Amino acid sequence: MELRIIEKYRSFTPLNKFLIKGAFLYMVWRVFRKLTIMYEMNGSVTRSFGNIYVNVADFFLRLIGYKAEINYEYNFMGIPGGEGVVVEFDCMAFSVMALFSIFVIAYPGSLKVKSWYIPLGLVVIFFINAFRIAALTLVVHFLPQYMDLFHHFIFQALVYFFVILMWLFWIKKLEVKVKMNS
Repeated sequence: MELRIIEKYRSFTPLNKFLIKGAFLYMVWRVFRKLTIMYEMNGSVTRSFGNIYVNVADFFLRLIGYKAEINYEYNFMGIPGGEGVVVEFDCMAFSVMALFSIFVIAYPGSLKVKSWYIPLGLVVIFFINAFRIAALTLVVHFLPQYMDLFHHFIFQALVYFFVILMWLFWIKKLEVKVKMNS
């Protein structure tokens, strides 16, 4: 039975293999994410990564002349004299990083190239997200009435735009051309 499944899988087109691998990896990610949220929502990993994000976002703010007040216990940062932002588990771009990795892993190609492109992509996503957190800190200080718009729509769209650009770069420039429908 297992042998027939493997034989059948080998006969699939590259597109079907990509979709199957991607769907399987996405399901594994969703289970892992649910377990992580259940057991880690406000735990040491969330606090540690939140502190790193707050520090990097503060660095970006300092580059343009702002100094944030930071409370590391709550992963909070804000411009003095105004509101601030709290960097929670869902703000840390783990889902975006997972989707990026799943796409690259599932797409046909060299393990050698994937082994350096995925970590590079994760670092890029991390810094884009830290910049987003810094920008949200400015938005909540200067334009608090637009916080939800920027948080849930504009900056989310920008993050996904950059991830899509990285995927396209992966497909067009780094990987061997694969006929997905053959």
